[in-house]
Formats: sequence, C-alpha cells, structure tokens
Amino acid sequence: ALKALVVSTETLIAVKLENDTLKLRLDRHKEFASIKRMCRHYRQNFDWLPLRHASQLLELPIRKVYDANYGHVNAYHADVWREAYALEIPNGLSEER
Repeated sequence: ALKALVVSTETLIAVKLENDTLKLRLDRHKEFASIKRMCRHYRQNFDWLPLRHASQLLELPIRKVYDANYGHVNAYHADVWREAYALEIPNGLSEER
C-alpha cells in the first residue's frame, strides 16, 4: 500500500509539472507572460527593454513560449512585470479584460 502511494504521488507530481510546462508553452501560465498576452489583456503596448532590464536586475529567467504568429516569443516572470510596469499577469483563462 505504501509503495502504491509513493508511485501515485510521483505520478501526480509528474502530471502537475507537465501541466505547468504545457501552460507555459501555451502562454497561459500565471508566473510568466509574453508581451503579446499582456498587450491583449491590458489593451496597450509594452516595450521589451524594461522587461529585459528587470529580468537581469531580479536575476529571473526569460522563457520562450509558443506563438502561432511568431513561432516562439519571450515570456517574462510575474515579478518582472511588477517591477517594470507595476502590472499583474492575468489569469490564464481570461484573456480579455
């Protein structure tokens, strides 16, 4: 029974990691967002340079997410968006505001 619980827990962790990875790939993650996603949600334009500087300052990675138009685009951590623009990343399910 204990072995089955361990296997079940490991499976659950693996599924959660895969789910987070897929959300990131689809640009629907709560911790990272692309400029395109934020522009769509907030209905304004954002420059990438303050985001890059904030990423370097906070020592946070810039991730790549899939985009139907461009292939892959940069996605910035929620802390970076707060630092550069004082904005929160919208919930992954609500794209429009």
